[in-house]
Amino acid sequence: MGLAFGLNEKAFIAIDPAKTDISEVPSDLRGTDRIQYGSYSELQEGLAKLLAQELPVKPTHDVENQLVQLRQQALRLIEESEGLGVNDIAALLGVSVDMAKLVVRQMVGNTLEMKGKTRGAKYYLKSPELITII
Repeated sequence: MGLAFGLNEKAFIAIDPAKTDISEVPSDLRGTDRIQYGSYSELQEGLAKLLAQELPVKPTHDVENQLVQLRQQALRLIEESEGLGVNDIAALLGVSVDMAKLVVRQMVGNTLEMKGKTRGAKYYLKSPELITII
């Protein structure tokens, strides 16, 4: 606690009143934020509330929606070209090659067809009569 105060950091105390007489807590600690608990579940709830207050909330990312958008962009790019390799797709989408593979792989056989060997393969839009509805 002294180190935290000396470094101007926040500090918190967890107290089980059944095991600690609060009136015996040194006077310089009485004003310190504390979590009082009587069971481990109460301690867990108190810590969860404290963490929610103290830690900034990070924005959530909807990965599936991002993948759907990347697939739509990839389809438009492939449709406008005479076939694209995965490196080309990655560069045009502004993503890594691994991400481009993930985006394209699920569309092969349904809306895209792959021509060529694994390395150097190009992706083409399937003709409309061959596309199956997912």
